[in-house]
Amino acid sequence: MSNKPDDAFLDHFARGRNPVYFAEVIMGVRLNPAQTRWFNHALRTKNGWDWVFRRGAHVSGNQTGKTLGLALGVMWAANYKIGVDNTSVSLWDPWLNSAYNWFHLAPTYGQSLLLRNDMANLMEGKHPAQFDRNTGEFRKVYWQTGLAAEKKIDF
Repeated sequence: MSNKPDDAFLDHFARGRNPVYFAEVIMGVRLNPAQTRWFNHALRTKNGWDWVFRRGAHVSGNQTGKTLGLALGVMWAANYKIGVDNTSVSLWDPWLNSAYNWFHLAPTYGQSLLLRNDMANLMEGKHPAQFDRNTGEFRKVYWQTGLAAEKKIDF
């Protein structure tokens, strides 16, 4: 039995470099217009792997999807290891086997858990944003188990 991903997954994986495609097709979340604008602006890359912006601030009202958007953005960046060069065949194995660290800081532990919980629910396909009201079912998620690991650091 082969562990090779099927062609549909490989197609989604290649097209998922677009963060809107990643959110909507791979993760099964329908973004709102503000999230789509933010993804198209803040999550841009220069060449498919290098950040245009190294830092960002997202100011928005309550209940606009900031935490969900950030969770999807973190997962997208980690999945494609944005910021780590993979443009050379000689860099492929080191890129594939390298860790990708993302640190999320929040004023309180409770606030940091909001992002963590959204990410966990998205990976499991159980986030409320993945629920399709028309069918009464959760949308298909193409996230592959084992692509992410959590490490809690206490100070």
